Amino acid sequence: MALWKITVKNGGNVNGLRLEAGMSVDISTNSTTDPIRYGDGMLAIADAFSEKYDFDARKFRSMNMQYHLESKKM
Repeated sequence: MALWKITVKNGGNVNGLRLEAGMSVDISTNSTTDPIRYGDGMLAIADAFSEKYDFDARKFRSMNMQYHLESKKM
């Protein structure tokens, strides 16, 4: 199991959602590989951003954002 911190690098309006640089969420995954590129990590990220910032998860999943991905020690 791995814990990841995903932080938005550049803000902007995407799919009607306003992202600000520095917005971040923490997620856990079963794999130690990049959760955005592999597996269902984008679903977990969309759900985390939707819960924390009250976004529409369906709109968030279809966006391509610039992010900083950090692996956190558990």
